[in-house]
Amino acid sequence: MAEERNPGNIKFAHRVVDLTPGDDSVTVLVRTPEGHQVAYRAQYVVAAEGGKGFVAPQIDIKMEGGTNIVDIVSVHFEADLSQYWDDRSLIANFINPEGETLLGSGTLVQMGPTWGRHSEEWSLHFGFRVDDPARFSEDNPETLIPRIRTLLKIPDLDLKVRKVSHWVLERVLANKYREGRIFVAGDAAHRRK
Repeated sequence: MAEERNPGNIKFAHRVVDLTPGDDSVTVLVRTPEGHQVAYRAQYVVAAEGGKGFVAPQIDIKMEGGTNIVDIVSVHFEADLSQYWDDRSLIANFINPEGETLLGSGTLVQMGPTWGRHSEEWSLHFGFRVDDPARFSEDNPETLIPRIRTLLKIPDLDLKVRKVSHWVLERVLANKYREGRIFVAGDAAHRRK
């Protein structure tokens, strides 16, 4: 749809490197995939940069609220869960009563390539305390296998870890959403996950 409305002007793999606000416009400096810098002039800019960009700090927007609440670990793995899976589900959220909120609970998601109970790959998302050194397992993902077996309550599950990634749960909100002609939106303005 964006390409239809603005043919030839959708820019992939380009990165905003600077913004200069003016009275009636904003100059946006962009780095191309080839490393060249190009300046664009816009009436308004909406920064929806996932909360990891530079726009909010550059225009003095502060994120307020709780940070570093829980380290969510996502483990992509291969396993046969066919005898445990209900084909009416795509995603399963589970809570282990003896666990501590996200530290003892999780979310299991089918990853295909076959769907339903015969999915060959899965992704399990669960929490670690942010000060727990065991959460850093990228160098040795096999250390997560006992935790996966415990969370799923399948002590003899045969599985192979393919990838481990992290994101940190926060509950933050921008102290403002606009500075002149520059707005922040999405995770650049709030993160409640």
